Order: sequence, then C-alpha cells, then structure tokens
Amino acid sequence: MVCQPIVQMSSQNSSITSHYSTSGAADIVLVVDDSLDNLFLTESILSEDGYEVICVENGESALSLMESLTPDLMLLDVMMPGIDGYEVTRRIRAKRDSSYIPILLVTAHDQPCVVDGLDAGADDFIRKPIIEVDELLARVRSLLRLKHTIDERDHIAKQREDFVSRLTHDLRTPLIAADRMLSMINQGTFGEVSEPICESIDTVIRNNENLLAMVNTWLEVYRHDAGSKSLTFSRFNLCRLIDEVVKELNPLASEKGIQLQCRYEHDSGIDLQGREIMPQMPKGASARRDDELYAATSSGQAQYSDHVQTVAAKSKSKSSGCRILGDRLEMRRVLTNIIGNAIKFTDDGAVEITVETLEQGKPSSPVNSGLDEQPTQVALSGSMLLIHVKDSGAGISEEDQEAIFDRFRQGRNKRAGSGLGLHLAQRIVEAHNGNIQVESRLGQGSTFTIQVPMNMSAGDEQ
Repeated sequence: MVCQPIVQMSSQNSSITSHYSTSGAADIVLVVDDSLDNLFLTESILSEDGYEVICVENGESALSLMESLTPDLMLLDVMMPGIDGYEVTRRIRAKRDSSYIPILLVTAHDQPCVVDGLDAGADDFIRKPIIEVDELLARVRSLLRLKHTIDERDHIAKQREDFVSRLTHDLRTPLIAADRMLSMINQGTFGEVSEPICESIDTVIRNNENLLAMVNTWLEVYRHDAGSKSLTFSRFNLCRLIDEVVKELNPLASEKGIQLQCRYEHDSGIDLQGREIMPQMPKGASARRDDELYAATSSGQAQYSDHVQTVAAKSKSKSSGCRILGDRLEMRRVLTNIIGNAIKFTDDGAVEITVETLEQGKPSSPVNSGLDEQPTQVALSGSMLLIHVKDSGAGISEEDQEAIFDRFRQGRNKRAGSGLGLHLAQRIVEAHNGNIQVESRLGQGSTFTIQVPMNMSAGDEQ
C-alpha cells in the first residue's frame, strides 16, 4: 500500500503549516508499519501539518522504495513481519554513501527495546498507540531541523571543495607558463643574462616548482576524496620504480651529506648482489620529473655518488620478486613523498629503504625502527610487498602520529608542509588495497611501512 496525500495550501486554512526542505519542496516522510490503522492515523496527522507522506506496510517495501527515493524522515515501526525495524535501520545506516535520513522508531515495548533501536542507528523513538499528536509533530520537527542542518553543512562543504578544485586547476596553467618562461630566460633565449640574475631566476624557479607541486597535491587530494580519481592499473616492477625514485632524489640527499640506502631483503627471493648506482644526470637536466609531490632541486647537475648504496638483484630475480598490479604513476607519487620526506626531515645519518616480499601465511621479518623496543611485525593477508622507509631524523610525537595521515594535518616541525602529502599517500595506497603505517619516537627517527598486495602473473616489465 502506498498513499501519497499532498496537502494543497491556501490562505483560508491558517491552521495548516507547510514544511519545506532546503530545496524548497515539501518534506517527505516515509511511514513504515504493518498495521493499516496506524498508517492511516499517522498519515492523517502528518499530511494535515503540511508534509508529503508515503506509506508502506513492511521493511522490504521500504528498502526497495528507498533505492529510487530518499525521504527526509522515516517513521519506522519496530515489530513487523519479515524484516523488523531494527534490521531496516541497520541496513540504512550501513549505506555510507547515502545522505543522512533521520529515523523515528515507533514502538509499544519497554525501555530495553528502545536501547536496541538507538544502538542500531535510530535517532529517536515514540510510543504507540500515538495519542499525543503534539508530541509526534514536535519530534518530527526536531529531527527535520537536524536533517536540514546536516544537509546545509554538507552543501557548504561541497561548495568549498568545488571551489578548491577549480582554484587549484586554474592556478596550474599560469604556474606552468611562468616556469617555462623563466627557464627560457635563464637559458638565454631572449639574450644574455648575467650570473647574478641567473641565480635569482633559479631561486624563483625553485619556489615556483614548490608552489606548483603544492597545487598539484591539492588537486589530487580533492579527486581522491571526491571519488573522481581514476586509476590505471597495470603490472609493473615496484623495485625498479623505487630505484628510479632513489636516483631522482639522490641530489637532495647529497646536498645534505645523507646516505640513501636501498636493500632488497632475501625474503623476497631476490639474489643479493651488491652494487652502487653512479650514473650521471644529463647536464642541465632537472632533478624533478613529472608533477611529483616533492619538488627537487632544479640545478640537475649533481652526480650519483657513493651517497647512494644499494643491495639489489639480478634483473631476472628482481623481476619475479617485486611485481605488483597497480597504477605506476600514483605509486611513484607515494614513494616520492615518503622518501622525500625522510630526506627532508633528516639532517645527519642515513635514509634506508628496505623491500621484502612475503608469501601467504608467512610472518613478516621484524622491522627494526631504531627505537628501544621490540621490532614489530606487520600483519599480512596473502602475498604482500612491504616497503620500509627508515630515517634518522627528529622523530614524530605520539600525539602527532595519531593524526599524521589526516588532511591538512601539519606536524610540529618547522619544515612541515601543507599537511596534504601523507593524506594523499594514504588514499593512494588504500586504493591499491594496501595500507601505510608509521612508527616513530622523538629523537630516534621514524619508519614508514607501505604494504601492498603482490601480483605474480607474467607480463611485460614496466
């Protein structure tokens, strides 16, 4: 049974009050009860007060109707055949992506029943038979005020996020154009430039790159949070990607005198062969590639020296032990951010990247974070690839660790950035069905652990 009486308002009937949602339409109240008498009584009370009322006789019909209609409020009987009011409430609250719907339970039972309903996710309750009409209308008005307040808050938040998205998108074009123009000036395209001016332009270029990196991060965070980010999955060798990131960030470590070490553990099935990476970057090339989260130096003339020490694999063994199915560009963002942060917050010592591959049911190797406590083991499910990034920096307080992956959460360190990089890294790793954790203590450095599922299928290397 579905009854939809919509009261037509007129100035001659001053006893009837219209109730409208924030969209300007009359508030829709869904009434669910297996008793026809209760349905007609409730419908009569609410329709006379200006609400649009829809009545259904059971929980199954209510859930089916809500696939195509979102009411502003639900009056829900507890005891019904089939799906009772508790189960209907739980199913509605389980839909995380749906808008908030206040639920008013209608019950004839004692207090324990009310407690169960509130625990299931209901917002309020009223006893039946409904004798106090004013009480019913007051509870309905109260819950609808809450509904409208939440809807308005969500609308403002959505507008703010859309504004940030448009702003960051529009900022990228002039920043990129300015970066290219400054580079052309510095290269003498428009005439000879003196050395002092070149140095000043280099400074402007670095600042411009930092700003562009921040804008790109904002835009990526918005896309992930809004669910509009599309990932392109393919099979690729994560160890080779780590090598690329290490090579790219090595000039930053070299400038600070920090050793950047990468080790592929024997658990991964990789044949350990010690080698040092000592390629030289092309003269004049930029150390920063793509729109990464960490803007590297633009001089691009540093050589890869003994500051980079790797224990790597023969190509065949390495290929079999480090392959995953994922978005290579997005994982590059994660690695650049985590390793770049380790370099950024380390003034002396080393940054160590350790990679291990673990088969299903096999416990991970203990991760020694350098703290005075027992090494931890990461809980695993299936064949996983673990990347541990350990630094010897100032460390992170326990208070900051609790919210370190929150959006716009800036650390207490004076070198802390916008508070978006780690949040974005977490979103990307979670999109790969993985997780990221941190273990740290003040004065003793930090260890970030990235855990992603492996894909051992054969395929072309990337």
